[in-house]
Amino acid sequence: MKDGSSKKQKTASTVKSYIFVSYLFVALFVGMIAYVIYFQVKVSPELAESPYNRHQGTYSTTVIRGSILASNGMELAYTQTDEEGNETRYYPYGHFFAQTVGYADYGSSGLEAAYNDALLDSHTSIMEQIENDMAAEKYYGDNVVTSLDINLTQAAYNALGGRKGAVIVMDADTSRVLTCLSQPDFDPNTVADDWEDLITNESDSPFLNRAIQGLYEPGSTFKILTTLAYLKQHPNDWSDFSYECTGEYKIGNFTIHCIDNSVHGKLTLADAFSKSCNCAFSYMATNLLPENALMETAEELGFNKEIGLRLPSSISEFDLEKTRDDSITAQTSIGQGDTMATPMQMAMIAQAVYNNGEMLRPEFVIGISNAESVTISETKTASLGKVMTSGQAKVLKQLMREVVEKGTAGALAEIPCNACGKTGTAEYDNDQGYAHSWFVGFSNTGEDDIVVAVIVEESVPGDGAAVGVAREILKYRFEQ
Repeated sequence: MKDGSSKKQKTASTVKSYIFVSYLFVALFVGMIAYVIYFQVKVSPELAESPYNRHQGTYSTTVIRGSILASNGMELAYTQTDEEGNETRYYPYGHFFAQTVGYADYGSSGLEAAYNDALLDSHTSIMEQIENDMAAEKYYGDNVVTSLDINLTQAAYNALGGRKGAVIVMDADTSRVLTCLSQPDFDPNTVADDWEDLITNESDSPFLNRAIQGLYEPGSTFKILTTLAYLKQHPNDWSDFSYECTGEYKIGNFTIHCIDNSVHGKLTLADAFSKSCNCAFSYMATNLLPENALMETAEELGFNKEIGLRLPSSISEFDLEKTRDDSITAQTSIGQGDTMATPMQMAMIAQAVYNNGEMLRPEFVIGISNAESVTISETKTASLGKVMTSGQAKVLKQLMREVVEKGTAGALAEIPCNACGKTGTAEYDNDQGYAHSWFVGFSNTGEDDIVVAVIVEESVPGDGAAVGVAREILKYRFEQ
């Protein structure tokens, strides 16, 4: 009996060992499959796109780099080949799309880098491939089709007029980027010759795409967020807001002033918004909002989060400690303090207001096509979520319209596009008394509307420089 019992125990032990080993091998197999899928989906495209990938040189021996196209099909970047087969990358619009399209010399940047794998891939027809193979010629790479608008970008370039700053223009319905302009810039055709000067020019930072990488105090454009926080806390009685502006608002030993020490008198919320009254919003934030309201609203609108662009971009920053004193809250509510935003972030917020509260991810690329203009893939519009109710968006839209009709963006009133917006003046540490001039807003005709965000650096406070740039862009769009 003992021998039988012992055999049964050994058999049971052996079976358990086999089961354990079987499960182990199954787990290892599943893990390998999972890693292969992860590598193909996540790692492989990143390696293919990396400018440090040495195998990209192998692709270029068999493929002529594809073109980057504007929305109308015109080439923004293409490869020229001389009689000896030497290839040169050419950018016919030079400075206009410098940081966005980028360059492909001394490494790569912009869309050239982000879509490097697509430009060195080829989906030419079978007949074309056979003909090229027989003639020992390279295949033509695929083309990256962007949403960028050449004429609108030129209008923005002329309006900015060589001043430091940035412009974002998006299709209001889809968030496709029509213009992404940053100055100072560079000529992508001469990057190799100008390299040393470009990389040592720290004061201008020409490689920096200010539109999506530049971080600035948003100034009074942040009052859109402060107002939204108030609407969320006062959904039914927001129109009862009232404040008597004397030109200054004291919090302890700190004093907030309205621009030019203006005294606005008795204000409704609409009045405070259109006149951009610093005192009214400082009072609102320190007396009528819970301590976490601004933080929650800012993060719901995308601050402290990745945007999800394929191009390198900065994260807009909002920081307001729970232990902060009211003077910091007051400064934060009017876009000063520690808040930093990219022009793209503010454009996305304006787009959400236009779009009844739904924020869409900005896209630079419509799709990929082969050398025969056959579509290979298309970029779908992606929602980043409902960041405000349609009712809240409607109120903000009305307030932003009043800024144009009887407030600080009056220069836009005569343009036939029902413009809505918010101006801003962002002070920063300097000895000349300059400030950054902001405008963010949109047209509201119901057809072919655009979102515009402008920042002009080193402006005279109150000179409306950013509104002036926006005016030229909207005039070009709606008065042609």
